[in-house]
Amino acid sequence: MGAATGYLLLAKGIQTNVRLTQVEGELLRDEVMVKAASAERHHAMINGWRTGVATAVGCLFWLITGWTSGSACMLMIAVLTALAMRLPNPKRMAVDFLVDTVYALPLGSLLFMFVLPSTQQSMLLLCLSLGIMAFIIGIEVQKRRMGSLGALASTINILVLDNPMTFNLSHFLDSAIGQVIGCLLAWLVILLIRDNSRARTGQALLNRFVYSAVSAPITNPTKRRENHLPALYQQLYLLLTLFPNDIAKYRLALSLIILHQRMRNLPLPMDSELSAFHRRLRQVAEQVSDARREISRRHAFTQLLTLLDEYQIALCQRQIAPEIGASVGRITEILHRYQHALVE
Repeated sequence: MGAATGYLLLAKGIQTNVRLTQVEGELLRDEVMVKAASAERHHAMINGWRTGVATAVGCLFWLITGWTSGSACMLMIAVLTALAMRLPNPKRMAVDFLVDTVYALPLGSLLFMFVLPSTQQSMLLLCLSLGIMAFIIGIEVQKRRMGSLGALASTINILVLDNPMTFNLSHFLDSAIGQVIGCLLAWLVILLIRDNSRARTGQALLNRFVYSAVSAPITNPTKRRENHLPALYQQLYLLLTLFPNDIAKYRLALSLIILHQRMRNLPLPMDSELSAFHRRLRQVAEQVSDARREISRRHAFTQLLTLLDEYQIALCQRQIAPEIGASVGRITEILHRYQHALVE
């Protein structure tokens, strides 16, 4: 059964929503999925440093001052470092949360001093007042208004709703100021510890695509059954997320994915010399992907181009199918054209 027929059979089973048949089960068992290693290790290390430093500074501030409401500060540091670090622009997220906590102080004071005491005798009025506040803030969130993302959570957090309700003004002010200080500390740490991992992650992703295209020629039947497309498209989505306006990177990555799949589907004869070429290509491509310095990456990339030319000559000497040599030539042409972007 061909690959297209198998995929059509699986798609029909998904549409009909019935139990797996024996043929579908065999197709799924034969499909070997390859998981891609993370290309954001440097980004994760920077985020770890930011979170650790912000938490340590918050703890020291809490211990030195003997603050009774330092837990609110630590809570905002934990929330902000967990959410902001995963966004493309963590500085803007930190500023948004800082403005949120500043807005929560007058809004929470209005609710704490006037609205909640007046609605203690009626649960309906209490729910209505909180619902109106949530409705208005929800509209502002949809408008992407600065300071509206965490205003509702910050306001509810400092109110400390309870039954029966207790109105401790000093505790309320400590919690509100603690939230502001926590967001301020996290924002300062994000500003001081700079994150230059975006370009580095993009470079690592492009090198992964190069490795996938160069390592596609293989004669081992077990390795040929491995499906690398899900991992490659996952990395392509990450590349688009990091560089949404860079069409050149998208075109390069997509071309390498297409060449990878084309080389996987081409029939290669069992030949010991060709297998040795394939191992050397994978080793050199891995050196390009793992190189930390530009000089090392450039040297490995030059070696890879030379090896691809030798591999194409070996294919011509053995009079193998011309489409295989054409695909290898296309890979070499793309690597020559985008050498500057792939090396530097």
